[in-house]
Amino acid sequence: MASGNSGRTSEKHGLFSMKRALRELGDRALDGRTSVAKALAEWKAELIDDLGGRQAISTQQTAIIDLAVKTKLMLDSVDAWLLTRSSIVDKRRRALLPIVRERQQLADAIARYMQVLGLERRSKPAIDLQSYVATRYGAEQPAHEASGATDESRLDGSDSGEANHAKAHEEDLGQ
Repeated sequence: MASGNSGRTSEKHGLFSMKRALRELGDRALDGRTSVAKALAEWKAELIDDLGGRQAISTQQTAIIDLAVKTKLMLDSVDAWLLTRSSIVDKRRRALLPIVRERQQLADAIARYMQVLGLERRSKPAIDLQSYVATRYGAEQPAHEASGATDESRLDGSDSGEANHAKAHEEDLGQ
């Protein structure tokens, strides 16, 4: 045993130092360059998409998502450490390692966050027709230009079927 450890082995799982780093550095602890940070960012984006997209979630939900992401980081780190162990049982004490109990608390916290956010997938709010047309064909472009018809083809009487279709579509829309 190392001196000054008060009976603990010199191996550490790093949970407490990770909690301290997250508390002190916040989101700066994960700067986005590591594979872990990229995986967490992807998981966060998937959570937001499952809740209907960024426009559909509230500030409160964003805060819960941030908590869930940080808790997932800690849980995944503890899981990785536990999987390197030959056993999760302290043979001298004939009991589970204390980190197993803390791991379960982290897993329970994520489950609570997910229940608060909702377990069902929500679709993104539908956009109205005018917004769709504006994003698809450009806000300034009239509908007959978007279909490929030109004013010249209408003037010389050689309207194609595509131009006729566009004209009929405009009439249906009431333009």
